[in-house]
Amino acid sequence: MFGVSSNLRHACAACNFGNVEFFNYDWKEAGWWNITFLVGSVLGGFVFRLLGLAAQGAVGELVTATVGAVLLLAVVSAIKKA
Repeated sequence: MFGVSSNLRHACAACNFGNVEFFNYDWKEAGWWNITFLVGSVLGGFVFRLLGLAAQGAVGELVTATVGAVLLLAVVSAIKKA
């Protein structure tokens, strides 16, 4: 499983409230990297906000650069197919 929502399952397995069979598995083995991904995403968001990068227009620059890269990939792909 991958994704932020699967972390809810791992969190419930860690707490094991009510001893529900669905949550009886080794969550440390199955979900450590997934929870690490979520924690890193949240911390990255806080760092981005604390450094004031959002207020400096870094988001707009990122979007513009991404659109340019995707268009370049589309052109290269079209040339290769021709």
